[in-house]
Amino acid sequence: LYRTERKTDPPKLMMSALLRLVVIVQLTFSAVSFKLLQPKTFLIPPKTLHESKTAIMGTQQEQDHTENENKNYALILAPCILAALMLPCESVQADVGSYGILAGRTASMLHPVSNMALFATSLYSAYLGFQWRRLREIGEELKVLNSQLPSISSGKLKSPIAATLATLSLDLQALKADPSPESQSKIDLINKDISIVTGATAIDSNIAELTATRKDLLSMNLRDKHFASGSVLLGVGVSVSILGAFNTYMRAGKLFPGPHLYAGMAITILWAVAAALVPAMQKGNEAARSAHIALNVVNVLLFAWQVPTGLDIMFKVWEKTSWP
Repeated sequence: LYRTERKTDPPKLMMSALLRLVVIVQLTFSAVSFKLLQPKTFLIPPKTLHESKTAIMGTQQEQDHTENENKNYALILAPCILAALMLPCESVQADVGSYGILAGRTASMLHPVSNMALFATSLYSAYLGFQWRRLREIGEELKVLNSQLPSISSGKLKSPIAATLATLSLDLQALKADPSPESQSKIDLINKDISIVTGATAIDSNIAELTATRKDLLSMNLRDKHFASGSVLLGVGVSVSILGAFNTYMRAGKLFPGPHLYAGMAITILWAVAAALVPAMQKGNEAARSAHIALNVVNVLLFAWQVPTGLDIMFKVWEKTSWP
């Protein structure tokens, strides 16, 4: 009866429906992301009948475990979605000041605090992305350097050359003990090879340095970390941006067009466009990779530029709101 007596405000009703939809999508995304980030195990092909039976039993146990996990996720996610659907409907039809906790200081601080974490995540993700690109470039540089290694009498020289140089030196010492003419010709050939190998020392040093750097970068698991941080920016960042606009509307009854709002809209769009380039990047498209990097550099610069305006707004909101 209380709800039917109050006047229905279509814009606020729409805002409430959109808010519920955003909450449900965010909860679903969080649950699915958590599910996908769980470590997966892979069975090694069995070689014996006993191992085959063990593998079949292990597979059945994994399936049962997966089914139990899915049930647990459903048990966790279902009440959350139900709670989102049961958000107070009367607050939609009331005046601006009757949104309760959704317009309070707690909900209002969610946007700025989350964006501080997202800005740090953006810098971290950019670092991972450039390191991952460096790892790919090192592979190409190593191919070029290996092709520049000279050939000796026994064939193409390979890095590291220290072992080859040591072998040539031992052969030379053994031949010097034999004064025959044939030995002298071999000595001359080995001396020539030693001279060639010594001249390739600089190239070998560069190869060794790049190989060590590549090994260090590979141990950092850059690809998976960059993918995970990018997923957080896309999922959490887009959701927090939209919820920030909702919160402003709940508190003031309108939005305030300005540099902060426009920059936030641009950042959200750039997140989406950069993520849309990932399939082409995975196929080796260099243009998509360059565009992905350029878009995210612009994104980080916009993010840094809007931090001062965001802090000003946060302080004003802190003054005009109360707990909770």
